[in-house]
Amino acid sequence: MRVSSLWLFIYFPRLALESYFLSSDGSKPQLLLNPGSREVVQCNCLAERLGIKTGMSASTAYFLLEDAEIGIYDTHIEYENLQRLALTGYRYSAHVSLIAPDGLLLEVGTMLKLFNGLENYWQQLQQSFQRAGFTAVYAVAHTARAAETLARNQIPCCSTSADEVTNKLDALTVFQLDIETRLAQRLTSMGIHHYQQLRRLPRSELGYRFGKTLVHYLNTLEKDQTLQQSFVIPPHFRHQIDLLHEAESASHLRFPLKRLLQYLEQYLSARQLTAEQLFIKLIHRQRSPTILRIQAINGAWKYRDWQNLISIQLERTRLSEPVIALQLRAHHFRPQKQSARDLLKQHFPEQDKDQLLSILISRLGHEQVNTIRLTPDPRPQYASQLVSADMSAQFKKPEKHPQKLHYPVLLLAQPKPVNPQNYRLLSKPERIVTGRWLNGCHYRKDFFRAEIMAADHAHQIHWLSRRDDGNWFLEGVFA
Repeated sequence: MRVSSLWLFIYFPRLALESYFLSSDGSKPQLLLNPGSREVVQCNCLAERLGIKTGMSASTAYFLLEDAEIGIYDTHIEYENLQRLALTGYRYSAHVSLIAPDGLLLEVGTMLKLFNGLENYWQQLQQSFQRAGFTAVYAVAHTARAAETLARNQIPCCSTSADEVTNKLDALTVFQLDIETRLAQRLTSMGIHHYQQLRRLPRSELGYRFGKTLVHYLNTLEKDQTLQQSFVIPPHFRHQIDLLHEAESASHLRFPLKRLLQYLEQYLSARQLTAEQLFIKLIHRQRSPTILRIQAINGAWKYRDWQNLISIQLERTRLSEPVIALQLRAHHFRPQKQSARDLLKQHFPEQDKDQLLSILISRLGHEQVNTIRLTPDPRPQYASQLVSADMSAQFKKPEKHPQKLHYPVLLLAQPKPVNPQNYRLLSKPERIVTGRWLNGCHYRKDFFRAEIMAADHAHQIHWLSRRDDGNWFLEGVFA
């Protein structure tokens, strides 16, 4: 068979279980039960070693296990995490499809040149999904259905050879194919036990005896079909984790929050965005939720940056009641920008300033941190104003006016009369004049840089002003 494209199917055999116990360290046997029949739907490796099997009744499982973590199968949690895994897949393919409830389909044929071959592609992709904490089986094949069939039968395949893929398919029994059990039984009664036998039979005869559904299925194994609908990344980020044990201290929330932040990083990376602020809802059993707002000036997307800010805020958070669930939301984004690097390290990087400001907000609170915003007003006392730190990024930075470069660090709230005989002038007068159009009053002053000549204030530089009436005033002090 000719390989016209390559498909990768990723099967997550324990997706529902690992999604439910996301905040657990996996040190105990874990069971996921059907909410209706109370039978075991999925279990982890520890439970399997102790004799637990899928389909076993809950009472039998309890008899075999002394201590175990028990959960209820939830399709919503399972699908939410499948979407999160699709975000990881977007780093490796432009076409990612969700195959509910527990699979992802990626078109990989067009990506191999970018990753220097299938082997490198395979290794990088496996490492990314392993970091996500989910068990996965990977299979590459010449058609999407063939890749899915191999993966769901837990037969890994990493090859661009159509013959090798076909050999792996040939070894499958008819009961391992995605056909009805009754049809598989009819095939075996006629001596057809493996796919190899089945594919060599005339399709017209198979259609006559077993129907068109079987023929269509065999064709999808061997020929490309219409593409599955590609996964669309949601416009906003929202994810929730239910805790296995109540968290009585805010410090106990760091591990589950780390998982949420890693998902956020995958989401932002896939969309090439940064988030300006996060909202963390701490859900209690009885009382109203506690809402934490985390601000990152000019945005952040890496989970470690957010983790530092959240850790600082958690240190000053006192819980009114134990937490049973966490929810993380992000709505406001901006495009990611490559930061310019100063090779000579002569300038303080802008991102370091933003990070410092974000840390101050997390430690002190939004109401306690202000920044200075420059204004176009030429009068020194009105040339800047205080604004809330979390709003500073909204204002466009004005161009620096030449005269503002000579303003002192410290301006007096009220100018103080001085005797000019006690000073040595260091500069020529700099006149600032405004008309009555500005606040309805005329403003005219001459400003000087001057050194005080008193011995106990040697080398101090003051900023003096001279008014029209000839009086001199101390306006500010240079550092």
